[in-house]
Amino acid sequence: MRRGRWRDLLMVALAVAGGATRAVAAEPDLAAPSVCAPPCPEGESCVGNRCQRPTDQSPATSPRLPAPQAQPPPPPGSAPTSGPQPSAAPDARLPSPADDSRRPPGPAPPAPYQPPRLQHDGSPWTPSTYAPTNRRVKRRFRALPFLGIHSYQHQEASGYAPGLRLGTLLGGRISDFVSLNGELTLDVSNPRADEAAFQEWAFRVAFSPMIELPAGPVALIFGAKLGVFLLRTEQINVDLIVSSELMGFSAGFDGGVFVPVSAHTSIGVLLSFDWAGANQGCLGAPAEGSSCGSPAAHGAKLLGLSGGVLF
Repeated sequence: MRRGRWRDLLMVALAVAGGATRAVAAEPDLAAPSVCAPPCPEGESCVGNRCQRPTDQSPATSPRLPAPQAQPPPPPGSAPTSGPQPSAAPDARLPSPADDSRRPPGPAPPAPYQPPRLQHDGSPWTPSTYAPTNRRVKRRFRALPFLGIHSYQHQEASGYAPGLRLGTLLGGRISDFVSLNGELTLDVSNPRADEAAFQEWAFRVAFSPMIELPAGPVALIFGAKLGVFLLRTEQINVDLIVSSELMGFSAGFDGGVFVPVSAHTSIGVLLSFDWAGANQGCLGAPAEGSSCGSPAAHGAKLLGLSGGVLF
């Protein structure tokens, strides 16, 4: 009984071993070189010790290629070294100076320190220190001294050459454009005859309101005037000195163009025209006394051109 059991177990083991040997023989060793006997005909290839056509190959009989190894994922923030590289994105945590919406809340950073500007004498510099000269700062008090020449324009004045004129306007501004002034003028006549024999002076006092208008970098002034005048003459005849005085009213106008040279000062030219009419005259000599009366007729026209400084 025991001998029959061992015989059965031996037969089962041989059957299992034979099946394994056939399975190994059925599956060709792909790692070993393929050898077909007899050689494969033309158009077939030896695969797994068997002749096959190229269309007969199946995935089961095709050589197995090793599976590609999986690449580890790149670390965060890195980019592959092959192919086009993406541009580096700006750090979202750092706000752009031009984008105020992304600026973190809170006070703005302080401005960099700048040392104070000083003038040549060491005093602090201010914007008004070097104010442009073409911007005039007007003051209430107004003064316009002038110096120039005058010339008689009536027919009886052919014996006079241009003479000296000296004067000034003093007043105050009631607005940026209107001023009320008093004018004082002295004219020294220049007769064509001997100056030692004949001398003449004319002195005028007038009320002269004026208008001042800006025209770009310059200022235009103009206005009328009304006043009184005194004309004095001296004639030397050997040992006798004869003097005369004429008094009357005068009227005229002034106009000029002035250019600022500082915030409070302008320079320019002043053109004047005056008409004078005498209504009383006196004639006399030191040894014989004087007599006064109404002159028969006396009228004078004067044209003046002067340079002045406007304050």
